[in-house]
Amino acid sequence: MGQAQTIYIPNYQLDRLAKPLIVAVAEYFSDPEVNKRFEEWKREREKEGVE
Repeated sequence: MGQAQTIYIPNYQLDRLAKPLIVAVAEYFSDPEVNKRFEEWKREREKEGVE
């Protein structure tokens, strides 16, 4: 297998790529049921000792 290549992506392009994802995640977590399930998930992970 070949070596992975890294490329430079300017911050303004990263911001443009990330903004729709950030908006979608914020909208998803605005649902109280989603937050409830997330908090339950976090408690379970804490019980299992997973960080």
